[in-house]
Amino acid sequence: MAVIQLFFIVVWMSYLSGTDSLYSAYALCCILAVVCLCDNYVNDRKLRSIPLVCNLTISSLLSFASTLANYPIFQHVRKDVSGGTNTILNLIAVCATFLGGIAMFYQIFLCAYYRFPKAGDTEESLSSGKHPGKVFGTIFGSLSVIYLIYLIFVAYPGSVTSDAMWQIDQTHYGNYSVHHPFWHTMCIKLFMSIGYALFGDVNAAAATYNGVQSLAAAACFAYAVVTLYQYRIPKGIIAAVCAMFAFLPHHITYSGTMWKDVPFGLTMLVVVVAMFRIMRNVGRNRVLNYAIFMIGGIGAAVFRTNGWYALLAAFVMLLLFFRKRCKELLIPWLVVLVVGWIMIDPAMTWLNVKRNNFLEGLSVPMQQVARVITEGCELTEDETQMLSKIMDLERIPEVYWPQCCDPVKEEIRDEDPARLEYLMEHKEDYLKLWIQLGLKHPWVYVEAWVEETKGYWNGGYDYYIYAQYVHDNDYGMYMVEQDNLIHDLVKAYFTITRETVFFQPFQSIGLNIWILSFLCFLNMAWGRKEFLLTMPIVAVVFTLWLTTPVFSEFRYAYSVFTSLPFILLVSLYCRPGEMD
Repeated sequence: MAVIQLFFIVVWMSYLSGTDSLYSAYALCCILAVVCLCDNYVNDRKLRSIPLVCNLTISSLLSFASTLANYPIFQHVRKDVSGGTNTILNLIAVCATFLGGIAMFYQIFLCAYYRFPKAGDTEESLSSGKHPGKVFGTIFGSLSVIYLIYLIFVAYPGSVTSDAMWQIDQTHYGNYSVHHPFWHTMCIKLFMSIGYALFGDVNAAAATYNGVQSLAAAACFAYAVVTLYQYRIPKGIIAAVCAMFAFLPHHITYSGTMWKDVPFGLTMLVVVVAMFRIMRNVGRNRVLNYAIFMIGGIGAAVFRTNGWYALLAAFVMLLLFFRKRCKELLIPWLVVLVVGWIMIDPAMTWLNVKRNNFLEGLSVPMQQVARVITEGCELTEDETQMLSKIMDLERIPEVYWPQCCDPVKEEIRDEDPARLEYLMEHKEDYLKLWIQLGLKHPWVYVEAWVEETKGYWNGGYDYYIYAQYVHDNDYGMYMVEQDNLIHDLVKAYFTITRETVFFQPFQSIGLNIWILSFLCFLNMAWGRKEFLLTMPIVAVVFTLWLTTPVFSEFRYAYSVFTSLPFILLVSLYCRPGEMD
């Protein structure tokens, strides 16, 4: 049986060698699977009952994801003499690859289930170490120095992206909207106003905001690290996590980038850590744990709209699975949801803030309809007439970009304002049309969805990760050209991390989401409360599968990278004698 599974794992790797994603993610999983298979064979491991169901479920889901994302490979596996695709050979290739993926992920899960969780350091080890306050101060100070050095000597006044410049325009002209989170716009206005009042310079104003954000990032990461320390995670493992927060390029650059995704990712980390502290009684001040949880939760709810929905989804999971065992979380979580909803909904009406237009949430449906048109699928006269009222059917094949919906949305929104207005007035009719086209052309819809979202559920893709620029503006804001040793060394280091395969797993969205999903099902199999920690982040990812405008935007999934190291360690380690 082990030999058969190894054969299918090799088949999986062979067929996916033609992938357009990062092959290193697949190779890493394959190597780990072979090691785990040998270990499982030697120890004669088996699973039964709930753990077996959890293993088969997550293994099937991840194998299906890697197979579906690479559907173009199987469409061209073999050609018959007439030039058509040989359906039988394609089907065999798909099934063999799918079985290989199941075998691979099954072996990894089986090994992890028996190998973990491991016991952390003893109470005596903790009592002989530093006071948690000193640990927090040391980590916070070290990270602050690293992030501020980058901001001052490499990228002053920090990156101000096109999105952020739009928010700055809102603060300048007073014409606010929720296209970008209103409360994040208010934070930009507050700290840039303070910076301008102190220094009288627009660059210094932007640097003030980015400097405050750098300190906030250092504080959030230090909060996670000190919690690991108090939970008695081995110190060598904690040191590795500190190194990740300190030296991975995305954490360094994001600390000084004016993007809404940065505070959202940080507040989601705070939510996860505070949840864990409450569930496992970490620290002596329970009131402080509750207060930090609510502050982080409200921040996550208002810095991105999908943050509120993610917290709502996690709250539902709490009610369904851990209501009795985590009842202490119910009231503070409800407070977060109520206050967050007030701030993102009624408060916007009270403050006369412009709402998003209907089109912004239709990225995936618009891409599906556009692909139907681009593929030349047959449309009835009524369908053609309806679609012609909101888009130019002849231009759609020219502007359609499978991995980004912006060209299609701009065709509807910008070419003729009357189109969007008509769409708003006939939403129900177009919903029916979308369903109708999907029933007629289901595989075209699947292809469109895959191309628009695959970066968030498969391996990883070569796409830009961070921004290092100041967007064109009329305020006199610009990125200063640096000429110093620190700048040159950091730039060289960033170039190495972009071009070296070794760093790809740390920056691969899909791979890290696979790990997060694995931890979710592992904790379910173990019956541990840590299952709940994965739910807010999983819910964020799920919203991307439904509404993302870009197929593999790193910043959209930044909360995965801030939270995963913490979730990973508290899942694989536990205090001595503590196992649900």
